[in-house]
Formats: sequence, C-alpha cells, structure tokens
Amino acid sequence: MIQFEIGQEHREQLPSAARFEQAYLAGELGEWLQRLELCRANGLANTNLAVDEAPTWLNDVYALVSRGDPDSAAHLLCSRIDELLLSGQFARCNELLQAIDLKRLDCNLVVTLLAFTRLAKEALPFRPRLCERARARLLCDLAPDRVERLLRHRC
Repeated sequence: MIQFEIGQEHREQLPSAARFEQAYLAGELGEWLQRLELCRANGLANTNLAVDEAPTWLNDVYALVSRGDPDSAAHLLCSRIDELLLSGQFARCNELLQAIDLKRLDCNLVVTLLAFTRLAKEALPFRPRLCERARARLLCDLAPDRVERLLRHRC
C-alpha cells in the first residue's frame, strides 16, 4: 500500500459531510466515493479526530432542532458521523444509530441521517433497524406514499 502525506492546501478535497451533500445533489457521488476509498487506502481515513461521546453532542443536535435550527443540527450530526466513518469507527457509529432518538429530529434530518449513512450500510449492522424506525417516525408526519418515495433510495 502506498502512503502519502497530504498538505493543508489539499485537505479541502478530503471527503466530508458538506462535500457529501454537495456531491449527492450534483449527481457526483461516484467521485466522492472514489476520494473516500483513496483516503482510506492511503491511511488518511484515520484522522484521529476527537469524537465526543454520542449523548453529549446528540443533546446539542436535539437542542438545535428544538430551537428551530435544523441546518445547524444537520451539519453537527453529519460532521460527527463523518468523523466516525472516516476514522473507521464503524462500531461506534452503529452504537450512535441505536442511541439516536428519531422522535426528536425533524423529518428532513431523519432523511439526511439515512442518506448520509447509506454508503456505509455494509459496516453498520443496525442500519436496517434504523430504516424501520425512520419509516415509523416519518409516517407520523407524512403521507405513506411520500415516505416510501423518500426512503426508496436511502434504505
């Protein structure tokens, strides 16, 4: 395996939560995945980022949702999941998926969570159960046909 150093000027090209969403919306997910695999293959996925215990920052996510700031909540949630996945902490991410209280998230954030974890679904054994819980949560606020459309490519 070839290892290489990455300079600060290229660090913005590493896969991240924000770039995932941009790539997804632009239909460039394949390129994002290639960069992720390249980073993992070259040891860059283990970024040694400090990730707080889930309950601490999850409470911040819930507080942002309750204050009517779903964009900041989504950014925090996705950046923390991104840190876990990029550093190879799949077991910890799986624990997070079990611990998250979907009733405290708005529908958009539930769908964002599913979309963001979809790429790592093979490494997250709890994710199918998360999809079931998400379906039940979304059905509380949305029509069944809309829920099925939202979940079609995310579960």
